[in-house]
Amino acid sequence: EKSLAQRLDGCQNVFVDAGARLGMHARFLFEPENYPESTFVQVFDEQFGPAEKRQKTTCAIEFEPNPKHRARHEALVKAYAKVGWRVIYAPYGISDVRSELTFYTEEGTNNRGFSTNEFDYDDPSEFNVTSIDLAAFLHHLDKRSGTYPNPPNTLGKVVLKL
Repeated sequence: EKSLAQRLDGCQNVFVDAGARLGMHARFLFEPENYPESTFVQVFDEQFGPAEKRQKTTCAIEFEPNPKHRARHEALVKAYAKVGWRVIYAPYGISDVRSELTFYTEEGTNNRGFSTNEFDYDDPSEFNVTSIDLAAFLHHLDKRSGTYPNPPNTLGKVVLKL
């Protein structure tokens, strides 16, 4: 949790997407002009300021344990880095303790179902996923080394989507 939080050093504000699926909320954060119907754009405007400002002061971390979404997240991280926007992909589940969880999905579907509940799938697949302690991560996020323009050990705003 601590090393993951340290990857956000230098970020004044942080958007934590706990269950990012395809990473759309990071797109709402950094590219609001492409998503005028998104209710999250208004939340981001209110909490982090207009897009031109937040693109320079805000970072996103996307927790998504489904390995079938990894390539999409990695491509988004790479594309955003080219224009100076920081998105961290975290392929972990979130919980109240660090642990290993078993997730289930059905092969041949569009991967909407990805859960710790073993549903009555016709063709199930199992994935073992590491989960992090979300409270510990948020604690370490608040205790990161100095973030510009805030003094050391302080953080601007954090928006958490579960």
